[in-house]
Amino acid sequence: MRMTGVLFAALMALAPMASAIAAEPVGESVSRPVSSAKTRKIVFDVYRQGKPFGQHEIVIAERGEEQSVAVKIGLRAGLGPITVFDYQHRCQELWRGGELQELDCWTKRDGKDRRVTARRVGQSMRVIGPKGNVELDGSVIPSSYWNMRLLDQNRMLNSETGEILPIAVSLIGDEVIDVGGKPTKARRYRLQSQLALDLWYDDQDQVVRIAFQARGQDIDYRIAASTAASRG
Repeated sequence: MRMTGVLFAALMALAPMASAIAAEPVGESVSRPVSSAKTRKIVFDVYRQGKPFGQHEIVIAERGEEQSVAVKIGLRAGLGPITVFDYQHRCQELWRGGELQELDCWTKRDGKDRRVTARRVGQSMRVIGPKGNVELDGSVIPSSYWNMRLLDQNRMLNSETGEILPIAVSLIGDEVIDVGGKPTKARRYRLQSQLALDLWYDDQDQVVRIAFQARGQDIDYRIAASTAASRG
């Protein structure tokens, strides 16, 4: 089962967990301690065709104008004890004044590693990835989906491959959805790129659900009950 970079630029992205990984550390220059920071954690349980598929975790630490964001994804599909699909993704983002400063992402899919780094230089972002090196406009936003400003863009940075992807976003409308067992009003958008993703954001502009189809299979990200409880 092969997922493309939009969610594995957030999952499969789209990409975007709770399984341990024996790998090189990611983003030491980005993942600096943020003392006295306000921290929030978003944890999604991921389902494939209604069955558990893994977890996607986002931790956002804020101090003044600086945000440090850590994304952790772990997905696995198997036949009994045999693993037929394994995906791990770790990503660190550093933001300042609403602008991305640094990005350091590591992905392991079915035993193959890849890494993407990006650094701000003036008004540009220098990106190094499996597809080569590229210099982008500094306003680019990566495909981690926690940042609702992505919906105002016409392209995004694939955090798995380092590619720039064109996107088209449309508003579907307001809905009441289940968030960790609680009915919650959320606004639903559709982001069209390599995949068509549906994204739900609540009245605090926090992403609370992600859903899409990959190779005819339904993938659904649902806020974990523990995260919903911490939200009050």
